Amino acid sequence: MSKKINTSKEVMAKFLEAPTREGLRGFLQDNLGEFSHTDFKEAWPEPAKIARHVLGLANSGGGALILGVSEKPDKTLDPVGMKEMVDKVEVGKSFHKFLPHSLIQNIEILDFSYDTAEYSKLNGKNFQVLLVADEPEQIPFLPINETTGLKKTAVYVRRLASTEEATYEELQDVINRRLKTGHSTETMLNLLDHMEHLKTLYSYLEKHHLRYPAFDPLLNIPRLMGAVQEANKEYPKEDYEAFIVRMIDEKKKVIERHLGIRSS
Repeated sequence: MSKKINTSKEVMAKFLEAPTREGLRGFLQDNLGEFSHTDFKEAWPEPAKIARHVLGLANSGGGALILGVSEKPDKTLDPVGMKEMVDKVEVGKSFHKFLPHSLIQNIEILDFSYDTAEYSKLNGKNFQVLLVADEPEQIPFLPINETTGLKKTAVYVRRLASTEEATYEELQDVINRRLKTGHSTETMLNLLDHMEHLKTLYSYLEKHHLRYPAFDPLLNIPRLMGAVQEANKEYPKEDYEAFIVRMIDEKKKVIERHLGIRSS
């Protein structure tokens, strides 16, 4: 099985390097499902979802979104073809508004039609492929606008066969990939430090607080015994958690500036 997977990956890599009708035919015939560098859809999803996939692919080494392929209940893929080809200019306009111009330049949409083919399942069917080039010297790419499921402050990556918001460790991998290109700047090196600071700040906050019943006598023994709380006049007006929360907000602003995100 592993040999077949490796063969399928090789076919995929060749297609992404030189996308041809023959290459797509071989890819669709030999594929074993979605990989980190490919995503299949029966039809074009809504613009924000397209943008999310493009960002994930761009930050993870490039890849392709292939339209005209459905997923069966058993998770295998079926090249059903598209009911109709979508105008490439129009579909591009729909999701380009969420992407930085530097990323749009790395995107290409191709049409593939099959009248006759060695692989009979493709006969008379149409497919479209959105290709995302790998430009590691420019990553991380972030959305320039946001909507449901798409946040301006999030870095999206491919995780196995899905597009997800990057974890701290995954973001480090993305930035380290840029550092290796030699195009890295002091700004990107500082970004890693800022991300480490942010992670540390979060560690000082509890995500959940335990709330006890207000009138449980076993949990209110000091009050029942006559204990009285007296305010400490030396205690800072801004308590510890409020300070940490404010520092997290300030650190996020610094990181956004490093990533070129304008505060709304």
